[in-house]
Amino acid sequence: MLGTSTGWSVTLGAGGHPGVTITTTKTGWAEFLANRPEARAALAERVRVEGSPEAVAAFVDAMAAFPFGRSRPRLALPEVGDLAPFQP
Repeated sequence: MLGTSTGWSVTLGAGGHPGVTITTTKTGWAEFLANRPEARAALAERVRVEGSPEAVAAFVDAMAAFPFGRSRPRLALPEVGDLAPFQP
């Protein structure tokens, strides 16, 4: 994956001078993205992230947005005054 100011591109195999190299399968990558960031360490055997400590840290920070964005989604609950009285 190459991140630029205009977006991301994905290339199989190493190209140029990547800051981070990810070695995984399609299934491993899907699992990585579908899991919460704090659960991803358990996938280390299936998803290898290699690079300088700074580049890996930047990658991990960027990927923290998956799967739920920067914060976990919260349900919008109605205010008590917005609820209709219960009618049996």
